[in-house]
Amino acid sequence: MQEKPDDPARLATSGCYWGMPANAKAGDVLTPEQKAVLRWDQQAEFLGRAQLYPIPDAALDTAMQDMWTEMLAQ
Repeated sequence: MQEKPDDPARLATSGCYWGMPANAKAGDVLTPEQKAVLRWDQQAEFLGRAQLYPIPDAALDTAMQDMWTEMLAQ
């Protein structure tokens, strides 16, 4: 499914999630009020400090699944 330019903006301003959208095109559809709340003028700095979520390899995935299973058993 192709992301539409307004999708990140709608997610960023949804009732359960107010957060900086990573897609710069979201700014095309945000209102000035929404941009103020999201601190849109700080997007570049914010994204510069962001870290990508690491994709676990098979060994780490197995270890996390084992830890989760152990936690549920307690």
